[in-house]
Amino acid sequence: MIPIMIDVKGKPVLIVGYGAVGRRKAELFLTEGAQVYLYDLQASLETSGIPTVEDVFSDDTAYFMVVVCTDDRDFNHRIVDHFKNKALVNVADSPEDSCFHNMASVRRGELTVAVSTNGGYPGVGKRIKNELENFFEEDYGCYLAYLAGERKKYLSLEEAEKKRQLDRLLAIDYKTYKKMKESQCLEN
Repeated sequence: MIPIMIDVKGKPVLIVGYGAVGRRKAELFLTEGAQVYLYDLQASLETSGIPTVEDVFSDDTAYFMVVVCTDDRDFNHRIVDHFKNKALVNVADSPEDSCFHNMASVRRGELTVAVSTNGGYPGVGKRIKNELENFFEEDYGCYLAYLAGERKKYLSLEEAEKKRQLDRLLAIDYKTYKKMKESQCLEN
């Protein structure tokens, strides 16, 4: 597997199973702008307004992704068999049945740092994510935005000068940025 980020905005994503894991997955995809649909074995499910699918095997929606979050292994295998050539499929507790894994991630503005144990032990990925959250402070995204803004100023320069300016800019580490910000050298 290769680590990759996928834009799911506007893409149909089916969440199969709406227990605690399914709710977390649905929330994640909704936050990213996906068109989320739900299927659950319990028909009387409260879905907070998310559209539901009545029969997942006869539904003809062309899903981009299918995320399976049930504890019924036989049913999960039927879902995988049905969708494996039609969509990207993830089974939350079965990496061997999945063609992708969700990664634990930390976001700070435009910075995203993701960690995966390739499904081997997701709890370790979560622990590393927590450590990264402490390392990358909340305003790290502001630091990156500052660097990105400054970088744009140099992109049209002659190659040698551009390299010199970009190297100088890259030398401004996060601690230096914070000191500059604290001394009012930078706008908030």
